[in-house]
Formats: sequence, C-alpha cells, structure tokens
Amino acid sequence: MSFGCVCYSAQLQLPDSMSTPAKRARAEATMRKMGLATAMNTRIGEWHVKGISGGQRRHVSICVELLTKLSLLFHDKPTSGLDSVATYHVIHRIARLPAARG
Repeated sequence: MSFGCVCYSAQLQLPDSMSTPAKRARAEATMRKMGLATAMNTRIGEWHVKGISGGQRRHVSICVELLTKLSLLFHDKPTSGLDSVATYHVIHRIARLPAARG
C-alpha cells in the first residue's frame, strides 16, 4: 500500500517525540497534498504485480522526502521516464507546494 510506505517512512524519519497518530496524520496530509488520496490504499506494485502508475510512484517518492517539511528539496530528473501527462501532474504538484513559491 502506498500509504503504508509513506507511514513507514514517517515512523523512521520523524522525531521520536512525535506521537504515532501525529506521524500518520502527517503522512496522510502529505499524500493528499501530492494528489494521492485515491491511491492511498493501492499497492505500489512490482514487476509481476500491477500497482500504482509511474507518475503516482514518483509522487510517493516525493511524499517520503516531504514528510520532514524541508525548506529545500533537490530532485534529479523528477520526471525521467514519465509520459507527458504524468510529467504535468508531478510538476504541477511540486509547483503548488508552499516551499516552491519562495
């Protein structure tokens, strides 16, 4: 599950002083900001198991990085391998993040 992946990352990255429900809430809020509300209960998938799309997979990887509310985030080719529609959605979501506005 993509939500499980982001929650697991939240447990590892966020401070121990933060409660588990607060970490889950941060993971859910981050996924919603990245437009992944409909894919929260969908598995990520593997080569032999269909899962979320490549664009959604890229969104999940960005969510994992955004959990700690970074002030600066570098991405090397965040749209590499994506089609034009998926590229648009990834860049659109990144541009709408508060930190991206300066």
